[in-house]
Amino acid sequence: MSNGKRGYPIEDIMDINFGEEIEKDLVGGGHALAKEAGYGVRINYAYADKYLAEFVGRYDASVFLPRDTRWGGFFPGVSLGWRISEESFFKDRFNSFIDNFKIRTSYGRLGNDSGMGYTYFSTAHLSTNNEVMIGNNLKKIFECRRCTKLWA
Repeated sequence: MSNGKRGYPIEDIMDINFGEEIEKDLVGGGHALAKEAGYGVRINYAYADKYLAEFVGRYDASVFLPRDTRWGGFFPGVSLGWRISEESFFKDRFNSFIDNFKIRTSYGRLGNDSGMGYTYFSTAHLSTNNEVMIGNNLKKIFECRRCTKLWA
């Protein structure tokens, strides 16, 4: 069995305790806000079909970051390869049973926003007085007669 509420006075904090109206006969539901966007680039280069280089980059945005720094992540990478099977010393000895042999190494930076959970709201504080402190502003969000029981 599940329940839900609607009528949130502050939409940035979608906690079920702060909904003003109980939805009756709700079978299921939930709320999640996880939007991501990104751009990617890949540049490949091969010299004589033996020596390989690849440059990659990803520029990401996440809803878990503040609006003014949402596009904050650039993640580059590089890969270098050598097709030994195209070298004459390899072809002379092993071409009869190995037709393509390559060694490759790569390095890059990764990003992960899972578990961040709106950490830029670290200045938000929920109180037992039904008020929310965001930055330096104290805001009454709703009237609740039972709230002392919820936070007790």
